[in-house]
Amino acid sequence: MRAITVLIMAAVLIAGCVEIEMPPPVPSYGTIIVANNFTNTTIAMYIASNVTIRDNIMINSTPFFESENSPVYRNIFTLLPLGPNSDNQIYCYNGQGNFYEESLTPITGDCGPSNITAPIAGNYTENITIIWTAQSSPLPVTYDIYVKNVATGQYRFLTSTSSLSQTVVLTMLKGYYQIELVPWVSGSRINGTHAISAEFGWTGMPSIQVSLKLNKCVPGMKVYIPGVGEMAASSVPNQTWYTPPQFWLAAYGDGLVWSLVFSQLKPIYIATES
Repeated sequence: MRAITVLIMAAVLIAGCVEIEMPPPVPSYGTIIVANNFTNTTIAMYIASNVTIRDNIMINSTPFFESENSPVYRNIFTLLPLGPNSDNQIYCYNGQGNFYEESLTPITGDCGPSNITAPIAGNYTENITIIWTAQSSPLPVTYDIYVKNVATGQYRFLTSTSSLSQTVVLTMLKGYYQIELVPWVSGSRINGTHAISAEFGWTGMPSIQVSLKLNKCVPGMKVYIPGVGEMAASSVPNQTWYTPPQFWLAAYGDGLVWSLVFSQLKPIYIATES
């Protein structure tokens, strides 16, 4: 009898927002709370067992569970569920979980948050393909991708996508990094649980190919290339140098600097006509 009383209370408190199915002979089974928008409300849903709660958007609102074993999935939570049995629900149902605002710690066993499956730990010298699982949500999800320098804690934004994989071009100093994924839904934007990759080593360095024709030569003009050194302007070979990502190219003579080129973290191709 208690289960029936509980369900009637839920229906009265949020009447008009609840889709209810009550197949005989047990009214407490088969009830569905689906596709509702709740905002700034402590939702007094004193929910009995086996009540399916899915596809709801709960902004500063939360359900209250006093019974167990209700499937709860594809909901957006900006506050955690409450009640003596809030942890004793089914938060992973047919591979779907829930979307939690980024400041929340997801409930143990919820399979909704994304998980980065690549890159794995190791050393990389080429561009990196990032692969992840979908963030469960009743709304379309966009993913912002960042790379984090483990030593400095600094982040660099790479790109945004709605797909579940992305190949990115990395132009960074040698070191150890992690990919951080931020899923979000639009409207009044809500960021979800961040996904963080395994730590990986980046050993690739940008290469710079310079084709140089000096447009003014003076006796004794020299060229300086980092990692190579100083050489006579007349002796600069056709060659590709693998240089540090901070790159200076200078041509000077007779106490004057005739040209100075600087590039940081991006390959350049230089050509000047004589």
